[in-house]
Amino acid sequence: MNLVWTMYNLLILGAAVAVAVEAKQVRKDHRVEVAIPVAVRLHSGHLIQAQMKDFSLGGVRIEIDGVDEQTCQYLLGQSLEVILNRGGQEFVFPMTVAYAHKGIFGMQLNELSHQQQIQYVQCTFARADTWAKWQQGYQADKPLSSMQAVLQVGFNGYKRLLQHCPKFVVVSVDALLFCIEFIWSLRPRYVPIRTTSHAK
Repeated sequence: MNLVWTMYNLLILGAAVAVAVEAKQVRKDHRVEVAIPVAVRLHSGHLIQAQMKDFSLGGVRIEIDGVDEQTCQYLLGQSLEVILNRGGQEFVFPMTVAYAHKGIFGMQLNELSHQQQIQYVQCTFARADTWAKWQQGYQADKPLSSMQAVLQVGFNGYKRLLQHCPKFVVVSVDALLFCIEFIWSLRPRYVPIRTTSHAK
């Protein structure tokens, strides 16, 4: 029992090492995944129906069906208007296309007035259906799968730690792993015995 507990603690320590060497990921604004119909107004005045896939304080990501790659590249960098609906009212927000690929557009909010900022929050974060659908995306807890993931992270932590160790340590660990694999290969194995019946 003590050996099992020691191995568990070592794997948790490995998970801590993996977190320590993980590259820091910085995201300015957190995104909320949704599926809300919106409209996009071009400079020509044409309206295109689209679907908002996620939003943040900095902008939205929308999907437009039937748009080829040439059109995506044409719209890249252009300033458009995204129309959001809330409570039967339409609100227009100026945005710039910062990303466009395969019908997916990353729209960055232009400078908004104080009133527009309030309206944008009301059309996104303050929508009641936003958080109801967001909570439906949660999966049921799976303790065994979660434990397996933690142990895998711990194992990967030691692998990353070896990458920063002196060469003689890496060689020693490789030799130890080779010996363990060799000893494990000598374990007894079940061999099925085939019985052949001779026809008389």
